[in-house]
Amino acid sequence: MDPTAAGAASEAEEKNLAPHRQCTRKRRLWRLARRILAVILVVSAVVVIATWRAVWIGFPSRPARAVTLRLPREEREKEIVARASDLLERYVAASRFSGVVLIAFGAEVRLERSYGMAAGSEARLTFGSLPKQFTGYLIHRLADRGLLQLDQPVEVVVPELRGSAAGTPTLRQLLHMTSGLPGSIDPVTNLRLQLNDEWMSEEAFLRTLRRYRLAFSPGSAFLYSNVGYRLLAVVAMRVTKQDWPTLLREEIFEPAGMKGAGVFGPGRTVPRELVPGHLPYRCWLLAGPPCMKELPHWNYSTLWGAGATHAQARDWIAWGRFLKRLASEEPDFFLRYTMADREDYGSGIESGVVATADGDSVRVYSHSGEDPGYWGDFAWIPTLDATIVWLSNTDYGYTSNYRLGAELRALIAGAQYRVVDK
Repeated sequence: MDPTAAGAASEAEEKNLAPHRQCTRKRRLWRLARRILAVILVVSAVVVIATWRAVWIGFPSRPARAVTLRLPREEREKEIVARASDLLERYVAASRFSGVVLIAFGAEVRLERSYGMAAGSEARLTFGSLPKQFTGYLIHRLADRGLLQLDQPVEVVVPELRGSAAGTPTLRQLLHMTSGLPGSIDPVTNLRLQLNDEWMSEEAFLRTLRRYRLAFSPGSAFLYSNVGYRLLAVVAMRVTKQDWPTLLREEIFEPAGMKGAGVFGPGRTVPRELVPGHLPYRCWLLAGPPCMKELPHWNYSTLWGAGATHAQARDWIAWGRFLKRLASEEPDFFLRYTMADREDYGSGIESGVVATADGDSVRVYSHSGEDPGYWGDFAWIPTLDATIVWLSNTDYGYTSNYRLGAELRALIAGAQYRVVDK
């Protein structure tokens, strides 16, 4: 065969095979991508299930005999402290709690314990939504001074929101979680902030807020909203012309004697003494004992007014004393501040009634909160002048952390409660 013809034939054959080879390469790449994706999904499933087994699965419990509040005061308080210690030790033994617990009657701390990874009872921790109490108090205080009106639409104070759905709720609806605003900033924006360690400015927050629709007509339903409380912080800063850390220091921390409290903010480094937060999971591919994963520091730029605060447990005892003084010296103001609208929710503080085993009822003012790797719970019971605070640097989730807070409040209020069944 003519060499030229043979070369041409070979070249033609090569051209014919080229699409086939390209298709084969694509199939191989697709198979490799599917395998990588499968591995990622399997690993993710293991992580999710391991965390779920450590955090979300319930555990056996049994009812415990309620404390009667009709005992003499000293005997009653001694009994409450002993029962609380037993309740906590059972949670610790079941690998369901790590943190700091303080119980005070009046100004006297009767129980002060540190468990697990909390680094002592003076550990500095963060605690999610507990500071919403500060925001609610501050907005009511500013209204008392004539700087704002609770029943005016938020767009009156924040004109950037005029013409948007986010500008229509009133300040009172924001306080009572009936504004219809979403619970949190949208996931895409939140993820960008966390990955880039970017502090979201007030202007960026308001631009983002203009895009949001309301979940319902303001005032018609309840929806817990961090976004609404972040907006209340903007309102407070606008009418006082002060930044949020300064407002909290001058209006809350100093008057209440919360000497160890502080606020996360732009350019403010994480306090060196802040104890790291942890997420529990099951070691050894789901079958092992609980292990802990230290979590990175969270970006709090969307949470001024809704959280973004750190403190020691004794600072919250001081807050309980502040509420006591407020209720005694300014009862009308205290009533306006704590009066609930829906879901027993006042202005950043829950106000509920607990039925005691003696057939009486006890009012409890409280709030709980969660950050990645942290949890907190606070309650003040006026009838007993009891303040309960526990802060955890391990996020065991609702089946443990929320439940522990509810059981502690019930125990101290003289109601039926449950303990871990050993």
